Amino acid sequence: MQKLSVFALMTASLGASATAMAVLPTVALDPVDSSQAAPISAPVAGQVQTRILASVVGQDPQGQEVLSPVNAQTRLASGNVVEYRGYLTNNSPDRIRNMKVTMNIPANMELVSTSDVEPTRAFGSMDGANFQYMPLKTNMNGVLQNLPMAYYKAIQWDVPGLGLNEVAMVKYRLKVK
Repeated sequence: MQKLSVFALMTASLGASATAMAVLPTVALDPVDSSQAAPISAPVAGQVQTRILASVVGQDPQGQEVLSPVNAQTRLASGNVVEYRGYLTNNSPDRIRNMKVTMNIPANMELVSTSDVEPTRAFGSMDGANFQYMPLKTNMNGVLQNLPMAYYKAIQWDVPGLGLNEVAMVKYRLKVK
């Protein structure tokens, strides 16, 4: 089996991209231009329906966290935090096994924290190709330390199985540099 693209998303207003990869015997989808609005849906060969919601994280007057959906009029500034939620729904008549979901981190953004990543058992990458369990570690002057969030280029999750009409959700937060 080979990895094939389940969805690709370009959020022009954010300069962001996200890609989910699955082990499916289907053809790859071309990138979807989502500059018009969010949320976004992109079905793939009738197998997996994908949707990504992007929301700016803010606070209401009482100090409670508020998520405001990103749309074409959204303007981001340095320091803004954006929460991404990816939903994958199995529309095939069979269970889908061993799906990998990969979300790329654009150069103008950085991961906020590994604690904001769901499911928590995720993999991180410094180059977008080689993944290891998070948090990523580095050896600095002989001391093993967590890699700073600014060096993460992608996050990946393994979805072991997705039954008929079952939905898997992945979530992470990025900060605008």
